[in-house]
Amino acid sequence: MPYVKSHGVEIHYEVEGEGSPLILQHGFTDDLNVWKDRGYTDALRPGRRLILINARGHGQSEKPHEPKAYAPELHVADVLAVLDDLGLQAASFYGYSMGGGIGFALAKHAPERFASMILGGAHTNPLPPAPSDPLIEMLRQGPEALLGVYEGFVTPEKKARLLASDMTALIAWRTNRIATFAFPEIVETMPMPCLLYAGSVDPIHDTVRETAAKMPNAEFYSVPGQTHVQTQYRSELVLPKVQEFLARTN
Repeated sequence: MPYVKSHGVEIHYEVEGEGSPLILQHGFTDDLNVWKDRGYTDALRPGRRLILINARGHGQSEKPHEPKAYAPELHVADVLAVLDDLGLQAASFYGYSMGGGIGFALAKHAPERFASMILGGAHTNPLPPAPSDPLIEMLRQGPEALLGVYEGFVTPEKKARLLASDMTALIAWRTNRIATFAFPEIVETMPMPCLLYAGSVDPIHDTVRETAAKMPNAEFYSVPGQTHVQTQYRSELVLPKVQEFLARTN
């Protein structure tokens, strides 16, 4: 299993296939297995070198417990460390939710390394102020609470992975997300072709659509009738649009 050290944190990644490099970055509380389990790797592998990364705090990557360890710049450094470890100067990028947010951070700090981007269920706006964060409150209940988030999609293997989650690390990530993971000014400067998408009943659907409208080289896809989690897991609704975009840009 390949690992690379990034600012003192071990980042785990896997590579499948040969061809044009495409990074796959999962969402919050998930891991790189989502791309395999939901058929993304099988569909996208032909003609491509897929690079699946476990974000810090997730999967088999190390899990720091300090919120400062999850700054956007450190997520950027992790992805670039993987590219450098593979000897790649540039790649395309596909991220969902947290992974999409990492994509926006990459566009801010290292746009020259990315030929195109697919950013699902993500935007760059700050979170609205609130007396408490419902997601942090849920995480404080323990890993069993994660099972409800993925209701309908929890296989025995996924259940085991979720129950092994480091909740302190996840809370640290979310704490940093609230504080620093917002840079709306970047969207008007992103030069690469981009596909943004969101489920039509995802609360952030309209914000994602508005984000795409501000970008110089982006298109938006509304996934009909899907929530935030369902949009990632109903790959049959997403992959045709993703494959069509990649065929034109990658």
